[in-house]
Amino acid sequence: MNVNVKRWTPGEQPPSHGILLIRHGPRTSPDFPPLSAMLTPEGIDDCISCGRGMTSNPPIAIFSSPVRRCLDTGERINEGAEWGFDIIESEMLGHPGPFVIGKINEEVNKLVAHAQQNDDWSFLRRHVAGEDLPGMRNRFVGAENLVKELYPSENGYVLCISHDSIIAAIMAAFGLDPEPWPFPLEGCSLVSIPFS
Repeated sequence: MNVNVKRWTPGEQPPSHGILLIRHGPRTSPDFPPLSAMLTPEGIDDCISCGRGMTSNPPIAIFSSPVRRCLDTGERINEGAEWGFDIIESEMLGHPGPFVIGKINEEVNKLVAHAQQNDDWSFLRRHVAGEDLPGMRNRFVGAENLVKELYPSENGYVLCISHDSIIAAIMAAFGLDPEPWPFPLEGCSLVSIPFS
């Protein structure tokens, strides 16, 4: 699969076609939050402002991780842009995402439990760097799966809201330096390049 990947930040124009993959807005909790971490009041305002900056180029659909802060990000962007889209939940964007094999995975649960007990989430960085880990798909396989599932079949782009570790792994898989990992509401555009 030949994909052109480019970083994207709020204020830039969305791509004319393909996938715009962004991180959820600013949220509560520490660097590695629980699924229950919500958008902060400032995060809500930032999402609305992001939407206002995208009004001239609406997507054809909005997909989101099922995690509440991602869904709320989509709703607030929708509100700011005055689009009125339904937000479509996609587990490809998180919980579990394109890299975890299966919805419930004991090997990944062990990695997460160890990370929580030791405050050491380095396994995510190792995955982004290309290391194969138990219970997880190679970053390139997961990235291809995400593009195949979410790439629009018609003209236009889809807005996809996900998490920084997923976006960093996808950026790395398609050859873009993932450092620094995307800050809230930042991400990348993914545009398929036809083979000549």
